[in-house]
Amino acid sequence: MKDIPRVGFVCTGENALELSGAICCAGRFMRLFTENGYMTGGCYSCISPSKQMALLRERIGHMCACNDVVVAIGCDGFRAGDVIPDIIESVGNKDLPYFSHKLSSEEYEDAETGKKHRCFPSRSSAVMCGSTVLLSVPSELQSSLGKLNSLMSAVGYAIGNSTKKSPAKSLELEDLMADFYTRRSFQD
Repeated sequence: MKDIPRVGFVCTGENALELSGAICCAGRFMRLFTENGYMTGGCYSCISPSKQMALLRERIGHMCACNDVVVAIGCDGFRAGDVIPDIIESVGNKDLPYFSHKLSSEEYEDAETGKKHRCFPSRSSAVMCGSTVLLSVPSELQSSLGKLNSLMSAVGYAIGNSTKKSPAKSLELEDLMADFYTRRSFQD
């Protein structure tokens, strides 16, 4: 079970209302990642990140040390207090321009129907922090969920190449055990 990638979430908002919106998004993103074979590796929330940039940078670094993917939600727009992209870029050691472009664009393609949807652009960014994929997304659920969903295979590919882990086909206990014993019997 140690080969299953872990995803952590950092929820931010300049006030309590924005933070609660980010936390609600995180719950739905957890389901998306779980359905795609990831394990939840923890959450951290921060109100008024523009006043706590050094602490938040440190916390994001800790999340990256414990997870294979970290998704920062909220505070990634064009206001003065929207500092998450700046923090993420300072923590990362490699830019992921394809991911950044998809996450910050003003449209996304529905992974199931192929239909294009318009949305507001953002300053979302994506970097590698060591071997961790670190993404920022707006706390607007529908567009962020659509953008993340369209990137799931690319995230899996990046994680597979950087950590040699791959998302599980199923997180049901009996499937995990069967997969574990099948791989072990052929390796021994």
